[in-house]
Amino acid sequence: MDDRKLLNTLHELGVDQESYPVLALLPLVQVAWADGRIQPKERALILDTAEGFGLSQAASRVLDSWLVERPAETTYVKARRVLLALVRRRRGIGADIRPATLAEIVDLCEDVAKTAGGLFDRVYTVDRAEREAIHDIAQMLHLGPEVDWSKLAAHGD
Repeated sequence: MDDRKLLNTLHELGVDQESYPVLALLPLVQVAWADGRIQPKERALILDTAEGFGLSQAASRVLDSWLVERPAETTYVKARRVLLALVRRRRGIGADIRPATLAEIVDLCEDVAKTAGGLFDRVYTVDRAEREAIHDIAQMLHLGPEVDWSKLAAHGD
């Protein structure tokens, strides 16, 4: 993805060169919305995670909008393409996003899925829609085979 296309896609997603780090949180939002609504624990975990990203005010507003209104599927796909492009560039905008970051994103998605599905906060269940969302995210980020799917209990279908 060349610079012009990258900037245009960022603009389409409602982010700019300063607020683009929020895109790394969109997969978490996707998992939270997978069952049709965001659970309070999922929202809290996403917001806690966002604190560690040092988001700008503009990026925080974008995240808040995603937590209030479910983003379109095209938004998720475009954001994952931008994340991949940023990892591949390793220069300029996104130079701090590394392949390990993508694996961390999938781990955080798993955390979000488990957050809403715990029985007595010990036995975690992840419903089918969430598992499918995580699988799609991992595949799109080219992390499919090495993701440890055994960590996701197959309950709640």
